[in-house]
Amino acid sequence: MNLQDALAIELLKEKTTALRKLFAPYTPCIAVDGFEEQALTVLINLVYKRSEIDDLTSVRTAKSVLRDEVLLSKCINEVKWFHTHNLKYPDIRVSHQRLISEVVSEDIAGICSRSLPLSFGWSHNSAEINHAKLFLTSFIWQGEVTCLAKLLIAEEPVWINLIRKYGFTKKAVLDIAGKIKQLLPVAELPLEVSSFSPQLHMPFQQSYLAVTPVVSHTMLAKIQPLTTERKLNSGLVEHSRPANVGDLASSVGGNIRVLRYFPKTYSKAVNRSKVANNDIEKAFKIRALLSSQFQQALLVLIGIKQFNTLRQKRLARVAAIRQVRVSLQLWLDNILEAKNNAQNQAYPEWAKHYLDQSITNCISQFSNILNVLSDNYGGRSSDNYLGRLI
Repeated sequence: MNLQDALAIELLKEKTTALRKLFAPYTPCIAVDGFEEQALTVLINLVYKRSEIDDLTSVRTAKSVLRDEVLLSKCINEVKWFHTHNLKYPDIRVSHQRLISEVVSEDIAGICSRSLPLSFGWSHNSAEINHAKLFLTSFIWQGEVTCLAKLLIAEEPVWINLIRKYGFTKKAVLDIAGKIKQLLPVAELPLEVSSFSPQLHMPFQQSYLAVTPVVSHTMLAKIQPLTTERKLNSGLVEHSRPANVGDLASSVGGNIRVLRYFPKTYSKAVNRSKVANNDIEKAFKIRALLSSQFQQALLVLIGIKQFNTLRQKRLARVAAIRQVRVSLQLWLDNILEAKNNAQNQAYPEWAKHYLDQSITNCISQFSNILNVLSDNYGGRSSDNYLGRLI
């Protein structure tokens, strides 16, 4: 749904709900070109709580907001708590700090916010969360992601003139823009690390280097709709006091979606170490032979399972032989890894015997046994059929 479709909704309650969702931080930014005046009205009315306003498109209500000097002053003051990276995530005890910065490195081998347009989040006193929305809410105008704060700092004539329609002089609007510019610098780093911020300590030269992970608002906001569309693997982080975390956490009820890609923990080195240790039980994957699929396949091959027709019997045996071969290969997986990726002399004597043997030969020998079983239980024709398959 775009802004034009939302404004065209006749039922007032549905229209208001749709507009709140369109301008929420967890949804993709919408274009407001051609509807700048209506968009500004919605942004102004967002300073009210849901229970305090029924119509976000009410011009009369928007005028009352801008004429209320105390309320407007609160909205402007919250600009000093805009951020690019939320220091209050995940610990809300971090206070009186904010971070505004862009990714400076161009050759980061991983996912980062450099490829995303810059947008601001907010985190401060939870009671002021709605007052921050006027200048904070992101949208697309003239092909770029922006917000009212950035547009006023740039002194865009279109938006300055729109605000003047609410009874302001041009000088008054520029004064507001000047205050916002002072509160929203290009970059800002905290002078010290909060005791509540997590830190990673890593050896560096003759001492230790402390790194404090910070969460990109832009990246976290981008993840939310992508996980909703099931385009990413995600996990859920729940916050009991979301409004204290920030505007994004509050908009999703404290249920933040984060990337959930577990690192590969079982490498070839791990498999080889199992063989290198004098532990024959760990060298072989015993669970492969204890699985129900393997045991059911054996029951089919020895003729315990009964079938109504000869065709069903043959098909079941073909599937059983395939399952047995898969299970055997899984059982010998560690041995095969050791054989292909390391020198045999690095292992104890008992393991060298298995490393010297070809897994193909092992399976072929077992296949011969399967052929004998099929001959005993299924007749010569099935024996030949199974032999060709193997």
